[in-house]
Amino acid sequence: MPTDPVFAENWTSALGAALVCFLAFLPLYMFRAMGAADVKFFSLLGFWFASAAPMLFVFVVASLMLAAHTVIQALSAQWPGVPLIWVKRRVAKPSLEAAPVRIRNGQPYAAYMAFAALIWVVMNA
Repeated sequence: MPTDPVFAENWTSALGAALVCFLAFLPLYMFRAMGAADVKFFSLLGFWFASAAPMLFVFVVASLMLAAHTVIQALSAQWPGVPLIWVKRRVAKPSLEAAPVRIRNGQPYAAYMAFAALIWVVMNA
């Protein structure tokens, strides 16, 4: 059993970690490599953990999951017969009255960060 606390011990370290995480991910948002919600969620995790080890774990594990998601999505676009339920996009049938359909190109990075944070908490609780 680990002896270190899983979550932040005081407000100053929590706020400092949240600010560092926000400033670290803000350039990714500015260059449109990441959504605003992803930046805010990573800042929230920084506030929650307030330590470098869990944040590095979350970043690496979530990035690996996102890379796998991206590869699977690219393969499903290349070979439509690949049964990948979770990455298929729904496209509405065109009609004269319907607004144009916007296909989302983003990846669910915040969901993978949440899953990685859950893994960290379970491993270190």
